[in-house]
Amino acid sequence: MAPQVTAHPASCLSRYLGARSGLSQGTAGSTYTVIDFTNLSNFSCTLHGTAAESHTTPRELVTLAPGGVANALLRLIHAGDYPVSKCHPATADYLLIYPPNQAVPIYLCYAAPAAPHRFRS
Repeated sequence: MAPQVTAHPASCLSRYLGARSGLSQGTAGSTYTVIDFTNLSNFSCTLHGTAAESHTTPRELVTLAPGGVANALLRLIHAGDYPVSKCHPATADYLLIYPPNQAVPIYLCYAAPAAPHRFRS
């Protein structure tokens, strides 16, 4: 007998995911914020891997039923901890969040001081 292959639902597309910020906790030099992803579609989908520019736990395959929620932990560096001449801080109005394995971001309203360009400290 051939082994059975279990098919997983397709990856969750950005357009079918909602995102909202959850609990935040500050530490020296950064703030950790939970980002909740909600499946807005009428079918199950999967998230697998790491959302861009954040560290997610768990990294195993997560299946979201319609209306299901998964979360990621995002670390935000305090822009004010760096020299203004290198950082050029500005106020961010939103976060661009790239769900795992997606090229289209989700825009999440989030006002915070930020460095508009990448720089080396």
